[in-house]
Amino acid sequence: VWSVGYSWDGQHLVTGGEDEVVRVWRARNGEEAGVGQGHDWDVASTSFSGDGQWILSCSQDSTIRVWDRKDLKQSTQIEAHKGWVLDGKYSADGSGIVTGSEDKSVKLWDTQTLQCTTEIKAHAGWVFSVGFLQDKTIVSASQDRTVKLWDSNSGQQAGELKLNADQGAH
Repeated sequence: VWSVGYSWDGQHLVTGGEDEVVRVWRARNGEEAGVGQGHDWDVASTSFSGDGQWILSCSQDSTIRVWDRKDLKQSTQIEAHKGWVLDGKYSADGSGIVTGSEDKSVKLWDTQTLQCTTEIKAHAGWVFSVGFLQDKTIVSASQDRTVKLWDSNSGQQAGELKLNADQGAH
């Protein structure tokens, strides 16, 4: 298991991993509630939309996929990056998705059109983790030992934390 996400109501978990499958679980009793198949390589990241209706999965097959939580039917598949997509998250209001990749970029996607609205050449190394702050500022963490903040409207860098050689080591 490479990834676990939780629904905001606490009722479900979603996992992904080396078996290329997205699985939904009932949090209360651990019963499997659904299986989504379609990725061609490991599922690196899974997360729920804020309303719990949609699941986002990111894969080493360079795609992101959106699944209906109720039946795990795939709604959308997007060739998202030029490399492995290592993480992806919905914004709290559900209007955006942010993804990070081994191609060193961060991308922002509109959830209505599923079009990339912003591409940021973000880091000197792979982008392992991404997310949104409450004000929709994007945060990204990279193999290059930096955590960066980005304005989601302009794509401009809004802050940076640099780790020294002793911090964040493997």
